[in-house]
Amino acid sequence: MESKPVRLGELLTAAGVLRREDLNEAVQIATDTGQLIGKVLVMSGYLSKHALQVALNAQSLIRDKVVTADLALVAIAVASNQEIAFEEALEQLGWVRKKEVVTAKLGELLSAAGVIEPEELKKALKTSEETGQPLGSILLKSKAIDDAVLLFALDQQAAVRDGIVSREDAIRLIASAPKTLKISSS
Repeated sequence: MESKPVRLGELLTAAGVLRREDLNEAVQIATDTGQLIGKVLVMSGYLSKHALQVALNAQSLIRDKVVTADLALVAIAVASNQEIAFEEALEQLGWVRKKEVVTAKLGELLSAAGVIEPEELKKALKTSEETGQPLGSILLKSKAIDDAVLLFALDQQAAVRDGIVSREDAIRLIASAPKTLKISSS
């Protein structure tokens, strides 16, 4: 069963970090310009880069069912107000990461599948954090992966998060993607 998408703006407004009016204005700007909503929020001064990163981390962990949305909202507020990492805020709230919990983060899947090197992932994640751009966009721009591999990996990521395939099966499928998915260059 597919879960409801966790929208970044909804997380930020529900956590009290972003005003609804500011979100609405940013959505309009993002729609008009084709920019990513996170980038618009930061560039417009409605949100700090730190708060954006906190919300992106929360969004990922909610999607992976590592934390509940309710706990994430409180942790977003704490992390944003205290300028600390999201997981540090979770720990302050008494949350303890379960050892057996694995995530379906795009970079982790691509790295585990051998599609990108760990150092390449580390560099791309740093760029993502600094710029607010999605990891997939950065990997495409750096030519670490092509469009078809990214789309396939994102499909596998969604399937893992929705419980359709196991993380291990997704990694095996993604590992075979570079051999079977090629975009013809015209």
